[in-house]
Amino acid sequence: EIQEHADVCIVGGGMVGAAVALGLAQQNLRVVLIEKSPPEPFSAEQPPDIRMSALNMHSIKLLKRLGAWQHVLNMRCTAYDTLSVWEDEKAPTTFTAKEVKQDILGFFVENRVLQLALYQQIEAVEPDRVSFVFGQGIQKVDSVNAIISLDDGQVIKSRMIIGADGLNSQIRQSCGIATHGWEYGQQANAILVKMHEPIPSETWQAFTQKGPRALLPMHDQHACLVWYDDTEQSEWIKHAGHADLTAAIKSNFPQRLGDFDILQVVGFGLTRMHAARYGHNSVIILGDAAHAINPLAGQGVNLGFKDVNALLASLSEHGLDDVPYLAKKFEKARKADNLLMMSTMDALYLAFSAPISPIKHLRMFALRLADRAGPIKRRALLYAMGLE
Repeated sequence: EIQEHADVCIVGGGMVGAAVALGLAQQNLRVVLIEKSPPEPFSAEQPPDIRMSALNMHSIKLLKRLGAWQHVLNMRCTAYDTLSVWEDEKAPTTFTAKEVKQDILGFFVENRVLQLALYQQIEAVEPDRVSFVFGQGIQKVDSVNAIISLDDGQVIKSRMIIGADGLNSQIRQSCGIATHGWEYGQQANAILVKMHEPIPSETWQAFTQKGPRALLPMHDQHACLVWYDDTEQSEWIKHAGHADLTAAIKSNFPQRLGDFDILQVVGFGLTRMHAARYGHNSVIILGDAAHAINPLAGQGVNLGFKDVNALLASLSEHGLDDVPYLAKKFEKARKADNLLMMSTMDALYLAFSAPISPIKHLRMFALRLADRAGPIKRRALLYAMGLE
């Protein structure tokens, strides 16, 4: 029997799922949000989480509109105003916020802090419209009638189901939505460090033949170093002692890095995945459930938030009466842009990992050109910031 009626049932209460839930509740819809477990509460003494995102201005605008951004600021985040990329450290291509008349390019925020901020805003302003269900697996998805049956026997009937349940989305799979993509045969190894000296508000990325090396600044002299490499080297990075790993970082990362202490190491496999369609019967999928991208510039969650924005806009215009039509509108608004960003990241990734000499020269030329070509550079910067 059906125990819970809702307008929308969302599976996956991470950053994207929680943002949708909050946005739907603000449109006066009744929402059930299903998530494995609630995020661990915040305290300022906690070391930073290694899982973090680079939020562009489009994402921040959405979070401000939802009322969640203030909660992030009350916890912690780190603004950056400069982005540098190079193959030869002596000739970096630098993008600054000033070039597009902005104060900052974006913020680095821990994923859990962002998720907590959205939950806090839901509890502050929409506690009656959003019900949380934690710790329950999904037994069955009926996409025709929008019914979800949970492990504990609970049955939730809604008008629309949203799959925001990540790369291995159970909702997407239960609908038989095909995907295409590939594994990159590389890993991104994230190394959480505490720097000995204050960090400038700059993020940088050095390209090498074995993959990029990057620094993402965090609060209080913490930083996340990202080291892309093949599986064998990545296994070594994950299991090396701190003294050995420190020495390896110093010989593999740019000179400008400086001294640091290692706190934590995590490896992420790299996958590209795009769903053939974003809807099926009464189901719509979004965020990583619909597209996974090379995390080269931390753009994944920005695409997810663009999905949230588009879905909320389509909903306020067309309502919930015809979900397949709504799905078509949403897909039309987002699919091409998601594909463009995925392909851009791939082109960058492949262009910079090719050791062949003519390509190398072309690359250097392109970077130098980007550094000098004002209007092109500004356009690229505005696009990356989510302002285009």
